[in-house]
Amino acid sequence: MAWPARWSLLDRAFRAAWPQASVIVLSRDNLAFTRMCVASVFENTEYPNYELLLIDNGSSDGSAEELQRLAGLVPHVRAFLNDDNAGFGPGNNQGLRVATGDILVLLNNDTMVPRGWLTRLARHLENPEIGLIGPASNRTCNEAQLDIPYQTYAEYQAVARAQGERHEGEFRPIRMPMMFCTAFRRDV
Repeated sequence: MAWPARWSLLDRAFRAAWPQASVIVLSRDNLAFTRMCVASVFENTEYPNYELLLIDNGSSDGSAEELQRLAGLVPHVRAFLNDDNAGFGPGNNQGLRVATGDILVLLNNDTMVPRGWLTRLARHLENPEIGLIGPASNRTCNEAQLDIPYQTYAEYQAVARAQGERHEGEFRPIRMPMMFCTAFRRDV
């Protein structure tokens, strides 16, 4: 067997050893934000077994065409294009219905994720006492908000990496999770 075929077998076996995660991003116009969100997912997700589900809620700014283009280029990306705005809840539910993962992630399209984000969330969900988890952020309105200033994308990456390393494995219960980035197991 040639090396490319061997590598393909090893790669599939390695990915299958991790529970599949389905990352659902709902969009309605705001193409610039959606591009930044998706780019950050591509750049910063080292988790080996995930699909990215892009749900467009009747955008008129070229978002639907861009999501369809991405789905045609990247094998683990699927796009679902609604003719009309189904709404935030129904759009996310649409993504949850077509998701194939054991780990489900709802990610707002105006959110950028740092390196290691999905791996850290998935590790927390290995604890059967955790049903739903989300990250801290510099932009929210409850105890999950951190006062972390940065000006550039490079500074954001450095700050996020330092925070991730400093607080590896930690979690804190909060009264109400902010749903900008929320992960949970399918059985929940």
